[in-house]
Amino acid sequence: MLSPTSPKLIAYVGNITLTLNYTGLIAPIVKAMQEIAAISGTFETNLVAWLGSASNGIGDFFAKNIHGDTVAATQQLCIGQTCVSEAQLKTLLAQSAQGSGNSSANTPAASSTAPAISTTPVLSITGTNPATVNVGASYADWGATITAPTADKNLGIVTLVDGATTTQVIIDTSKPGTHTIVYSVTDQAGNVGTATRTVNVVDPFAGALASSTPASTSTSTAMTSSTQN
Repeated sequence: MLSPTSPKLIAYVGNITLTLNYTGLIAPIVKAMQEIAAISGTFETNLVAWLGSASNGIGDFFAKNIHGDTVAATQQLCIGQTCVSEAQLKTLLAQSAQGSGNSSANTPAASSTAPAISTTPVLSITGTNPATVNVGASYADWGATITAPTADKNLGIVTLVDGATTTQVIIDTSKPGTHTIVYSVTDQAGNVGTATRTVNVVDPFAGALASSTPASTSTSTAMTSSTQN
């Protein structure tokens, strides 16, 4: 069958066909490959031009993913069942920008400085308050402790007796009177906490002497009256 079209591909001995002339196949194969490459390049060029033409007649184009630098829609942009035109999209973007601007204008700016936490130290007086001590007796003060906040518990306490700062509480018990002890502590923020104790120095015999005085007077008056009679 090849002898009429490609006699060079057949090896003959006389009038007898022996086999194919494989050497003769090289030239036709190379030529065919060149023609296929030319057709492919031409086809690609024509396909690109056809797809890029608005008059190609394509009504619907389906694809899972579309990659490109720019995706242009002349009428509507649709996602699922929702489609927007150019005018509608511009309106939505303008409203979004306006809403964002109003929101930022109405929202107060956040302060860059955190408000300082102000907690005044709390002191608790140890022992009785008010305290009572007899004239001539010695007074031993039990002091006070910081109970809150926890961060202030190790701060130092300043003690004042009758308004004077002291490192040792000494109460004058030589005569009756009222004395004031103030315990004060200041935290790192400048908050001052205080607690006050009242110490009463009393004369335990003052009441007995006062009650005995009217009886002596009454007895003296009675004796005077009896003498006059």
